[in-house]
Amino acid sequence: MFLSFLFSLFAFYEVALVGCFVYLKLATWISSEVLNVDWGFMFDSLTVSMCVVVTFISFLVHLYSTEYMSHDPHLPRFMAYLSLFTFFMLILVTADSARLAQGLRSEMLLYRNLEIKINMSFSCRLI
Repeated sequence: MFLSFLFSLFAFYEVALVGCFVYLKLATWISSEVLNVDWGFMFDSLTVSMCVVVTFISFLVHLYSTEYMSHDPHLPRFMAYLSLFTFFMLILVTADSARLAQGLRSEMLLYRNLEIKINMSFSCRLI
């Protein structure tokens, strides 16, 4: 955990202080004419700040847990679950959800415009 904390500090230096924002596109999740959602990771200043917080708190919890649970026979399983939780927290923090929200917003605007056109054509037929 200490190594991941050091990596997050390095990422904080590179992204927040130097200003090198990074977007890693892994795959295309949804692709249509009006909606394009990619699966990837975005590292901006807010993301790396949260990565530092998550890894630091996780490091402290791991450090405390090793001493507190030193006599427990299920310590390896607990540490595995704790590390898995930290991994998913980092995935949650670094996930590129802004593009998903942007894609859904454009999709909603398209449906809204389509609904307005349908209502206008329906009202024209009634007249």
